[in-house]
Amino acid sequence: MADNRSTFVLEAPGVIAAGVRDRFNAAFSGSVTNISAVVGTAPVGGNLVFDVRKEGVVLATCTIAAGTTEVNVDLIANINNPVATLANPNPQPNPITGPTESALIRFGEGTTFDLSVTSVGTTTAGSDLNVTVAFSDS
Repeated sequence: MADNRSTFVLEAPGVIAAGVRDRFNAAFSGSVTNISAVVGTAPVGGNLVFDVRKEGVVLATCTIAAGTTEVNVDLIANINNPVATLANPNPQPNPITGPTESALIRFGEGTTFDLSVTSVGTTTAGSDLNVTVAFSDS
């Protein structure tokens, strides 16, 4: 059977501030496979750190490093590898934040996801955060 993939987007338009910036209520079920994010203006003086949460539980903590504009998190590749970090495609000593079991990536119709910003750049916060959450319905 074909693996059908789709996406939904969480956004924080304008200058990014800490707190819950966006929510999405799923009208379908599936499994999250990847989270990618891009900012229009890079954070300066510190990293932009945000959580993508499912029903208030951290699915992934992502970091856009100061001076950069994107991050890509492959949840399937990292879900069973507690040494890998979701915040950086290169191996780091900082492990995945939150539960790592595959049940965390599965979701049902009516599940609420949110984008919670925990840290912004200290000189320039960064702006126009766009987080794409890819999922599979298989």
